Amino acid sequence: MSPTALNYEELEQQVEQRLNKSRYGVLATAEGDFVTARQMMFICNGLTITFITTITTRKYKQIEVNPNVAVSIGNMQIEGVASIRGRTSDNENVWFLKTFEEIEPEVYEKHRDMCLDPETLWRVIEIAPKRFALFVPDNYLDVLNVDEKTATRYLGKELVAPNY
Repeated sequence: MSPTALNYEELEQQVEQRLNKSRYGVLATAEGDFVTARQMMFICNGLTITFITTITTRKYKQIEVNPNVAVSIGNMQIEGVASIRGRTSDNENVWFLKTFEEIEPEVYEKHRDMCLDPETLWRVIEIAPKRFALFVPDNYLDVLNVDEKTATRYLGKELVAPNY
């Protein structure tokens, strides 16, 4: 059976709903032959995924060299490009800290002073997604290609196709 075209807007809405329900996932970054992954807290706005880290972390240094990243949230795989959006204390990132405080008040409280310091080492990182793949236990995979604005369902044995 060949892949089936899906309604892009409907699958996009389904992806957004899943992103908004999940605050944690796994972020994978790479530099050269070294790939690392770690659990992270994410704040999502539409399809955009945002997180914070300090400039001293391996992930930050890897993103500086190679902005291509992958995220796994539940049974959803995400491929995207990360960009460094500045200090957590910068005016344009106030929205992030307000959202952080709303959804994780205890964690925010532990980091608040460091995040608000004008000389902070904390940075906001934004991931512009390129592709979402949602595996469904009924043996199919729905793929949302953001750049091409396409949505496709792959069934059964098609899941082993090279572009899976």
